Amino acid sequence: MKYTIQIHGEDETVGLSGGGMTCSPVFNSIGAISEWVRKNVDDKDSISEVTVLRLQANGKVTIHGFYDWKGDRLRLNPTKPTFVHNVLYGLLTS
Repeated sequence: MKYTIQIHGEDETVGLSGGGMTCSPVFNSIGAISEWVRKNVDDKDSISEVTVLRLQANGKVTIHGFYDWKGDRLRLNPTKPTFVHNVLYGLLTS
């Protein structure tokens, strides 16, 4: 599977090296995402949520999970149901 992320902070978006929109590469695992955040995000304390998006072979994107940054790694937030959010945002189609 391939993944990409959206990083949300207390002030909406956590930037890389000075602020602004965060762009991320494509990752092969959740562990690789954690490592990338450790190395590239300057203000990790202001991260309120990391949304992990799953990239499908047909080009579609779905929400894989909502993660919190705890200590030095991502932790899945089980209180946010991804299925419901995928339906609300129209990411699931038949």
